[in-house]
Amino acid sequence: MRTLNVLVVIVGLSSPAAAQTEPATLAALRAVLTPGALVVVTDGSGHDTRGVVRDVTDAALTLEGKVFPASTIHTVRQTDSLANGTLAGVAAGLGATMVFVARCGRYEFSEQRGLCEAAAVTSALLVVPVAAFIGRAIDRAVGDRELYRRSHVARVSLAPTWHPAGAGVHVSVTFSREP
Repeated sequence: MRTLNVLVVIVGLSSPAAAQTEPATLAALRAVLTPGALVVVTDGSGHDTRGVVRDVTDAALTLEGKVFPASTIHTVRQTDSLANGTLAGVAAGLGATMVFVARCGRYEFSEQRGLCEAAAVTSALLVVPVAAFIGRAIDRAVGDRELYRRSHVARVSLAPTWHPAGAGVHVSVTFSREP
């Protein structure tokens, strides 16, 4: 019973909450999204459209000839080029190769040093492409950055109920989209 009382107090004190990310409007999105940016727009039916931003107004988002009215947009995500992940992988592979080559300097004789450097170059031919692939895969796994999500509102209403056998609380939760 004590748990129920605490729950009633918490629910009673709670206010409608909106689950949203910044920016909350297309007008605010204009400040962070510049023309020429590559984005993915998801409409209300869940269909994704990838394209380059041409214009952002208070009423619509325009991608390469396709106009999305604000009421039809569910999310806008900015895509990330996979080039930076690939380059990071290449840099890591080359760094590992340079450490390998630097370790070859510990050999006193040139024959040993030459074999070590040949092994370093050979391993670089294997390590650098694998590291580039791993960097690209990590970049792809991170995914797109969400810039806009149409807000949703949760409304909670409480109604006390009395019955000869006892009392209770009727709790109703309604989820809706903001216009």
